[in-house]
Amino acid sequence: MALDIQNYYKRINYWEQLKKYLSEFVFQNKIALSDNDVESTLKKSRRCFQKLEKDSFKKFTVSLSKSGTKAITRRNFVRLCFALIRLQKLKGKEAVENANRFLQNYMCTNELSSRSLLEFVVIQALNLNLSWQTVCDICSEYQDRQQKAPLEYDTSQTRMFSENIPAFTKEEDLRSFLARTIEEASFTFADTNNTCYAAMFDDVVVYHSNGQYMFADSNSLVGLPKDRRKNKSRNKNLQETEEGALTPWITDYYNQIFGLRSLDGDIMDENGESNYLTDKEVQSLSGIFPDTFVSYIVFWSIVQRKRSVEISPCLYLLHLLVTMESSSADPEKGVDFLDHEAFWEYLDRERTEIGFPPINPNVPFEALVIDVYNEVYNNADPLNDTSEDIRRKYLYSLRDYLKKISALYTAKKA
Repeated sequence: MALDIQNYYKRINYWEQLKKYLSEFVFQNKIALSDNDVESTLKKSRRCFQKLEKDSFKKFTVSLSKSGTKAITRRNFVRLCFALIRLQKLKGKEAVENANRFLQNYMCTNELSSRSLLEFVVIQALNLNLSWQTVCDICSEYQDRQQKAPLEYDTSQTRMFSENIPAFTKEEDLRSFLARTIEEASFTFADTNNTCYAAMFDDVVVYHSNGQYMFADSNSLVGLPKDRRKNKSRNKNLQETEEGALTPWITDYYNQIFGLRSLDGDIMDENGESNYLTDKEVQSLSGIFPDTFVSYIVFWSIVQRKRSVEISPCLYLLHLLVTMESSSADPEKGVDFLDHEAFWEYLDRERTEIGFPPINPNVPFEALVIDVYNEVYNNADPLNDTSEDIRRKYLYSLRDYLKKISALYTAKKA
């Protein structure tokens, strides 16, 4: 029986997710929360802010209560997280753990990152029980050290920085540490982080040039054998290229990821064609799954890191689905699509290793990814289907359902 696409034709409802968190962690599941209960709780949570911030936070939460599916800025995620932890009167390690649990498991977004100046200070403020005003004061003092992207393309920078953070016991320790770190220029805070960026573009050669991250020249990754791509990515002496020469390769990669064109082959019809998503379908899907499908212009921003556009968990999931190999193709590193448990363990591990939450069925696109795999898995022929067969059938079926969802979106807009 085919899946009902109406179940996925929606956005994540952050208001309902917030209600779930409050029910479990603030009210301990003692009552069935109403919208009025949530509004009353949020009103109490505003007490941790001063006048201007309090008014701004109130405007945000009122808007959230009216439309829980609207996109939320990263700063508002962090403010909401901070307010709820303060409401619960948590501090120390417990406060940080609950903050990350709220962000990842309920808001389905990234955990707090030490790469971001704001989030680094928030982590320490939660540990030390400092006020939001103190957070703002410290961030304001060092805001000029916040870049759009790190100055060095080194995925180990954040880890090394995090490992060298001492255990602060008071606000003065935090301020002294920041002053010393900034003065020594040993670390640059950034709106985007290298770990997520490198993971998203692990099959693309990128290098740092004049403060911008770009694709390397001489052959696109698309169409190159994977061993050549990997060898190429280790070349530290790639020749620099002008921005204009990058366009074809970025376009190819954009079409590869958002068209769901596997790097290792797809099911083709008798005419040698597959059901790849078209540009028009990708654009319509961006209206339904804005955290997964993005416009070409936004993708350019992600690639070049000119704006504070971060890679989302769903966008990275899309990348994984296109680039993952089956155990039939690579027995050592490939994923066994015939092993239900191993398949989900792989996706969860790949996401959580870079700070993303595990696959969450509360996110409509991720629910579709789960249900389509289960449908293909349950209909597999265990005697004849190989892991590679299931991988190709899975991507073909996922594209087919996305085409139907796109068609529904187009019809409703007409």
